[in-house]
Amino acid sequence: MPVACPAGTRGLEARLRRDGGHCALLTSYTHDSEPMQTTVMLRALDERAPLRELDSPAQG
Repeated sequence: MPVACPAGTRGLEARLRRDGGHCALLTSYTHDSEPMQTTVMLRALDERAPLRELDSPAQG
């Protein structure tokens, strides 16, 4: 039975859907064993954009 994702994950998904046109996917990794985790590395399409790190922990 699937488990609902944490609120932080849903918030990050909403932000990427809203602002996704401002970044490009560089690479991603998915760990399919417990605890399941997906890590992505994005880059800003505008090189003048400020550097920010977003962390969405697996536990919510």
